[in-house]
Order: sequence, then C-alpha cells, then structure tokens
Amino acid sequence: MLAATRRLVGRHGIEGATFDLITQEADVGRGTIHWAYGSKERLVLELLNADAAARLHALRDAITPVASTEELVDAFVAHVEWFLDEELGVHVLLQELGSLALREPSVRDALASRRREWGKVFAELLEAKNAEGVITLADEPRVVAGMLTALGHGLAMHALLDPDPELEPLMLRARACVAPMLGADESVMAGEAGREGARFHRSR
Repeated sequence: MLAATRRLVGRHGIEGATFDLITQEADVGRGTIHWAYGSKERLVLELLNADAAARLHALRDAITPVASTEELVDAFVAHVEWFLDEELGVHVLLQELGSLALREPSVRDALASRRREWGKVFAELLEAKNAEGVITLADEPRVVAGMLTALGHGLAMHALLDPDPELEPLMLRARACVAPMLGADESVMAGEAGREGARFHRSR
C-alpha cells in the first residue's frame, strides 16, 4: 500500500492520490487501507517515515565503510545521486509536505522529527569517522552534518527542478566546499572529482 501510494503521489500529488486510486493501484479493498492506517493523513505520514528510514539506511551504508576523506566525499556525492534517482513520488511527497508544514503544525512537527533524526544519525556517523582518524572535522559534528545536508539538498533540488542541469561544474565546486569541513585540501578534492564514477545521472 505504501509503494502504491508513493507511485500515485508522484503522478497526482498528495491530494490527487485518493483512497479510491490507492485501492486500485494496490489491489486491496478500501476497508483494508482504513484498517491499516485509519486515515489518508496517517497513510501519508507512514509513507514519510518509511522513506526517511530508507534514506537513513542508505546513509549508514554509504558512510560506515569509508576509510579516507576522499572516500567520504565520494560517499556524499553517491548519496545525493542515489536520492536523485529515487522515484518521483519520494520528491513530490517531500516538496508538498514542506509547503503544508508552513501552515499545518502537525505536518511541521512530523517533518521536524525526521530532520532531527537524520541530523543525529549523520552527526554520529561523522563523529565516529573523526574518532577513527579518517577525517578531521572543522566544527562540531552536528554543524558539519547540517551543512552537508543543506548542500546535498540544494544540489538535489537544483537537479530535479532544472530540465537540463549542468551538474558536473557544480559537483567540482561542491567537492571543494566539502573538503575543508572534513579536513582535506580543497584543491586535491577538486581534482578527485574527475575520477570515473563521480557522476550525477537522472533516471527519470
């Protein structure tokens, strides 16, 4: 049901993804959705939570094995790329909920909770790599995590909203910006950006 809702949100938006359409897409009865989630609002929030959990899992998988600053920057690039390649419903959900959060306290609280969890996990991962001597954080882990998150989100939104984004030059500069936060020389990191595999692509 969550997967069906995600697909429909990508096609029609949150409001357009009605219970009737969800029952058809998921091939379940309307009563089943009501029994499982109770309301459309609850279903959407459960989808938000499921997608957030998937992003956190991917973040842990990306950062846990890195053994150098260069690898961590590569992991940052790869994670933004992975997020870009998520199905459209993931992005529509976040954008529409972000707008709703400006006027709906319950939505704002739900998004804030997810952001706090993300920031906490990201900061803990960075702090662990700092303790291992893999990186040298230029500021508190939570601050660096917040800056990297903001940069990654901005790059992703630019790519999603621009029909023909020129991301290679942006990524060269992004790598150079990220490097000092992790204790690496920005000129070295900028040079690393030309390596095979450090590429953005879009599947949609």
